Amino acid sequence: MEAYLHAHSGYFDAIAEGERLNPRTVPVPTDVAVEQLFVSPPEQMIVPILATRPWLSRRGRKIEFARRDAENRWLTSVFRPHYARV
Repeated sequence: MEAYLHAHSGYFDAIAEGERLNPRTVPVPTDVAVEQLFVSPPEQMIVPILATRPWLSRRGRKIEFARRDAENRWLTSVFRPHYARV
C-alpha cells in the first residue's frame, strides 16, 4: 500500500478537493416540521428473555484443526508473492 501511495502521490488530492469533503456552499435547510424528523416509539417493545445461565444454552462446535491448518497454509502460499514485494 505504501509503495502504491509513494508512486501515486497525488491520489488523495482529488478526493480532498472534492465536493463531499470540501463543500463550496452551505446546504440550504428544508422547510420540514420538526415532528416529521422524528419517529414515534413503538407501542409495544419485545424484550428478549434473559438466560440465567447462558453458558448452558450455547452449543459448542467441532473444530477440525487439520483442515484449518491446511487452509491457513494455502492462504499463505497464495498471498506470499504479494508480501515478498513489500
